[in-house]
Amino acid sequence: MVVVVAHSDGAVKTVHLVRHAQAESNAAFEVVGREAYHDEQYADARLTLKGREQARRLGTHHAQALLQVELVVCSPLSRTIETTLIAYEAAYAQAALAAPQAPARQPRLLLLEQCREKIGFNPCDRRSSRTEILEMFGERLHAAFAEVSDELHGERDELWTREHRETADEIQARASSFVGWMMDRPERSMMCVTHSAFLSAGIGRQMLENHKQAFTAESQMRLDAEHSEMTRWYENCDMRTFTFARSEL
Repeated sequence: MVVVVAHSDGAVKTVHLVRHAQAESNAAFEVVGREAYHDEQYADARLTLKGREQARRLGTHHAQALLQVELVVCSPLSRTIETTLIAYEAAYAQAALAAPQAPARQPRLLLLEQCREKIGFNPCDRRSSRTEILEMFGERLHAAFAEVSDELHGERDELWTREHRETADEIQARASSFVGWMMDRPERSMMCVTHSAFLSAGIGRQMLENHKQAFTAESQMRLDAEHSEMTRWYENCDMRTFTFARSEL
């Protein structure tokens, strides 16, 4: 889905919002319900076979869009990292088929705590250590991206606790801060690979609200018509694209 909030007469900023592919905790939820999220065996859950196929399809079907991205901002949980890696590996393979002699452009990757899932209580939302992340994904990450960096709060997950889970107000504030940070970035094309609770905190709506004063009447009418589609729940590997014209930035 693509939402263009105004006619572009110059440079634009494009932001792709992606929910991770199906993780083991998501598959278990379909069988046992929310108890799956409380189960230690799904700590920092990896993708299922279905999830890996979803990520491959994302990369294949949206290869052109993915390869135009300058910066990928990714939650540091395993399911988002794995989704990002598989999608980009598939996008590179698709690009190689289309133009074997042309090297694919590689974006930069930033692992950022600020866009992770609602923090606390559920083991599936507890981050692996930085060392474990590098052991699982480091070699592939450095092969897939021009630059890999992180803004993790320490070697181990210092944000997650069993005693407290973020409230709706807390994750809303985090999402709002993230939107401001992202929209102030110099990159003209960005992707954020994140989670259902963070997306349901309304980061797409917040991006639009931040620039509402610059909407043309036509774009506002179009936006109103698309509101229900924009705010619907993100399914696994769902991608939605927001494009802002120069006057809105």
